[in-house]
Amino acid sequence: MDYQSSDNVEVALIQHQLLRCNAEANIKPSPDMGGNVEIVINLNTPKSPSILNKNDSFSISLQIGVIGKVKDSKDIAFNVLCEMEGSYRLINCNDNGITTKNNVNLWTSSARQLFPLVAQFTTDLVSKLGFKNISVPAFVPSEFLLQAKPSKKNLKKK
Repeated sequence: MDYQSSDNVEVALIQHQLLRCNAEANIKPSPDMGGNVEIVINLNTPKSPSILNKNDSFSISLQIGVIGKVKDSKDIAFNVLCEMEGSYRLINCNDNGITTKNNVNLWTSSARQLFPLVAQFTTDLVSKLGFKNISVPAFVPSEFLLQAKPSKKNLKKK
């Protein structure tokens, strides 16, 4: 178990599973190719229950998409999408429990435990396609929005 504490709330990642990992390369990589990379991170949190108490469990999913574009072109060189679900247990909180609606601290402290796993799968998959020196940046909670539903990406399944 991995523990994360925020505002007197302790959350433990107790289980994780890979939900999907898809990749597609549209061109063969070359050492001098160059280009731009767009990385999209989506965190999907449960709508209920509205209050969590000590020892309650909940799940979130975290999705990382990477789209590589050829330099000086709008052509897509590759796209990768990995998604994991993490199951968590609330180890400690105040006696009244904690609200879940818009509780950015709860969701980001939970996602902080799952993020490195999803990022590693994503980075490894990009590398296996032959595109080097591309890695998912560190987790920065303020850079993404909480979403109730995963966004639809134009990533094809293989």
